[in-house]
Amino acid sequence: MEEKVYLTLEGKKQLEEKLHYYRTVKRPDVVKRIGVAREFGDLSENSEYDIAKEEQNQIDIAIGEMEQKLRNVVIIDEKKIDTSKVCMGATVKLHDKEFDEI
Repeated sequence: MEEKVYLTLEGKKQLEEKLHYYRTVKRPDVVKRIGVAREFGDLSENSEYDIAKEEQNQIDIAIGEMEQKLRNVVIIDEKKIDTSKVCMGATVKLHDKEFDEI
């Protein structure tokens, strides 16, 4: 069973925007860099190629994680949050008595 991910509507929107950026900008950029690095020849000693492939792998992992989170998202209705106690979605302010700061 997949774990639920609790987000506000704004948090979901931000995650969707980040996923879109990774798919449409970041991944295509690294694919181009892989192509350029391939043109340098021998891939066994091509550090530019190795770095770009590793970055592509990391981007693909991040895309997969974001997709999974969006599949399992549960929207927190900010209007229904009980502000009288600390709970999921609540904004908490702390007072530091020593420095008298919020």
